[in-house]
Amino acid sequence: MQISLNLLNIFKIIFELDLRIREIEKKDIHSVYKLLKAYCNFNNFKLDCYTSFDLLKEVLSEETFVKLFVADLEGEIIGFILFNQSFDLTGRSIFIEDNFVIEKYRGKKIGSSLFSKVLEYALANKIEKIKWSVKERDAHFKKLYKEMGANLLDDKIAYMLTKKQLKELANKKIEFDSDLFKIRQVNNRDLPEVKYFIDSEREILNKETSVDIYDLMKYGLGENQLFKMLLLEVNDEIVGLMTFFDYFSALYGKASHIQCTFVKEEYKGIGVGKILNTYLINKMAKENYNVLTIDIDNNDEDAKKRMQFFASTLIEDNTIVEMDNNTLRDLINLN
Repeated sequence: MQISLNLLNIFKIIFELDLRIREIEKKDIHSVYKLLKAYCNFNNFKLDCYTSFDLLKEVLSEETFVKLFVADLEGEIIGFILFNQSFDLTGRSIFIEDNFVIEKYRGKKIGSSLFSKVLEYALANKIEKIKWSVKERDAHFKKLYKEMGANLLDDKIAYMLTKKQLKELANKKIEFDSDLFKIRQVNNRDLPEVKYFIDSEREILNKETSVDIYDLMKYGLGENQLFKMLLLEVNDEIVGLMTFFDYFSALYGKASHIQCTFVKEEYKGIGVGKILNTYLINKMAKENYNVLTIDIDNNDEDAKKRMQFFASTLIEDNTIVEMDNNTLRDLINLN
């Protein structure tokens, strides 16, 4: 299998270079932060939205959902890969945010070595899906990922709100009549009804899947929360549900991503999704998030209108790539 041979070549390169791919340690923080600055410069960004202390807190705390592996060449940190863990109602998932190698070591498959380490981590930790993004114009990598068995989610488009946009929207104080409904976080007592609600609306996921209450409790309400849930109630009846998760980006720092918005059929078309979005935007602005992102279906005109309403920025030249656990197993030839 060609992919397996490529992995063997990577291991050979690691051995020849005396390269170690490992998790970040506290002693690496200043070296990695310097590397993150170089990565931001490479992408024409100025690293001013988080400090080395923020990085330390994000990647080394016990409650973290952020992982960062470094490429260590005889004590010199020459590259990194950063990814976030979440739960998307079909299982645990990973999104690879950033992958970078300093210029003089490029072309030696060190980036591929870092990527392979994430695949190894995903398999060992029973991750259901891995996602990352690729430039739409990058035909070479799109072809490579297809050959690996990954799916290119061409039907998805991504939008973002920056910290400035979040603050501007929050300052507008968009009003809604809270006497008619209530928005709150999900608690343990809600879980059976939340499960029923999600299952009844599961066609939005385009999957015949049933959500497990244990997973909702463990990953949505546990100590190491991989996602969060907001309810909108009318007369104590759940009519809307939004799921989202926090993540950390080398470019943007503290961020959050909206996964799914479910609205009960008889309440669709009256602004329930817009109200949930408004509530979350105000929450993100108040808590000083730097970015709020969302993926929507390219043919979902209602979602596009919501993005226009909030003046969200379309993330152009961006395709999401997804690989499931079965493909991962095939890829590294374990079956």
